[in-house]
Amino acid sequence: MTTLVVGRGLLGNAVVGALGASAVPLNGAHWQDERATHELLATAVRQHVREHESWSVAWCAGAGVVGTAAEHLRRETRYLETVLDAMRTAHGPGRFFLASSAGGVHGAGTPAYIDESTPCAPISDYGRNKVRQEELAVSWAGETGHTLLIGRISNLYGPGQALAKPQGLVSQAMARCILRRPIIVSVPEETQRDFIFTDDAARRIAAWLQQGTAHQPAVKLLVSGRPVTLSKVFRVVHAVTGIEPRLIRRITVTSALQPRYLRFRSVTMPEVDLAPARVLEVGAKQTWDAMLRGYGRAGLHLP
Repeated sequence: MTTLVVGRGLLGNAVVGALGASAVPLNGAHWQDERATHELLATAVRQHVREHESWSVAWCAGAGVVGTAAEHLRRETRYLETVLDAMRTAHGPGRFFLASSAGGVHGAGTPAYIDESTPCAPISDYGRNKVRQEELAVSWAGETGHTLLIGRISNLYGPGQALAKPQGLVSQAMARCILRRPIIVSVPEETQRDFIFTDDAARRIAAWLQQGTAHQPAVKLLVSGRPVTLSKVFRVVHAVTGIEPRLIRRITVTSALQPRYLRFRSVTMPEVDLAPARVLEVGAKQTWDAMLRGYGRAGLHLP
């Protein structure tokens, strides 16, 4: 089964790599040009689902974070609606993967572990938009009978993160160590988060797209299951880079939207987990090595 992969950022590139020859990456999208992007998405998706008796599409697009402007988030959802509408033209059975945000849809947080049965509790425009996207996908699956997996991903990190965007604590901290720039910390350092290496998440997505059980529809937490404090993240960055991060503690407009605890544990679809996610120390070292290679070629560009 071939998979059309929408989105060529950190997650999309990793999913393309995990799928190998069965991946069909969507290239040429200029996300700021809304009219052209809608045309590209509609054309590419219709062609893909019509050319294959059985098909799959992976939505790995989206660069929003907590604090992103509401109109940017709405535009992203309009793009998703275009993809969903285009898949309605399919003749054969299909699968659709929707990348969502574990932290966004569970933004209220809780000291207890969150699993797939935990009710959504968004507290930001970003989180509410992710819930809206999930609702649209579930409605599409119910109307068409196609198979849907919603992957709620925790904090994704790994080589190739777009450093010009204000996201990716691990990569941002490392880049600032290289450039001797401070890291703004807007929440207590004992705040707990879950971090999953991009290749680990991508392998789970690929496993479902290629052979996973056709639950209908399904939600899967794509997480490491090992929450760590921000202070530990900075200790790991220090150990890996040999440079102590310089921290500036500052309350920002998004501080109130960051809960103290976001701890996740997946309890569904164990067949796609394949192997435990790598520990932060290992993933951070791989990220650092790749960053040094990239820095030598093109430098670093931070927000």
